[in-house]
Amino acid sequence: YKGPFNLNGLSPKPAKEIRNEILKVMESLRIKFDQVNFIEAIVIFLNAIQLAEDYWFKCEKDFVKFELEILAVASLKGVHMVKLTKIQGDIAKYNKLNALIHGMIAL
Repeated sequence: YKGPFNLNGLSPKPAKEIRNEILKVMESLRIKFDQVNFIEAIVIFLNAIQLAEDYWFKCEKDFVKFELEILAVASLKGVHMVKLTKIQGDIAKYNKLNALIHGMIAL
């Protein structure tokens, strides 16, 4: 938690499934977005090799810019975090947009 206007959510679903749900929600809300990167990283934890998938989107709607990330939680196997961070824009619009996004995805 880095500030009063960031929102996180945890999910036991695979990252790809969360990503697909978020893409549908962003398209239905007409949010402009670019997938910035797709990271496949090998994580070695207690001699077990695990493939981690992380997704990062830069988004914009009604002059509100924010980032949306889907990150693997290192300490919890199979759990992913959806993190939204405001970059620029009106706080009230951003909060409303966050509520819509989290209300439409099933974490």
